[in-house]
Amino acid sequence: MSQQRPRQNRCVTNAAHVITVVEEAKDRLVAKGVLPNKITVLPNTVDLDKFLAVAAQPTSRHWDVMAQ
Repeated sequence: MSQQRPRQNRCVTNAAHVITVVEEAKDRLVAKGVLPNKITVLPNTVDLDKFLAVAAQPTSRHWDVMAQ
């Protein structure tokens, strides 16, 4: 276990690109020496505005998509 963290640090600092799901993880990686432009944050969330826009369309109302 003691060798795992240095190995992880070496992997992320040498990676061509790193993907994370939260800004806090990006901040931690930058603190470890990963260049910010090598990190992409892809949030693990749902954009409710997109779903609400679909629900407002006549077809969605017809099929009662937002009934619950």
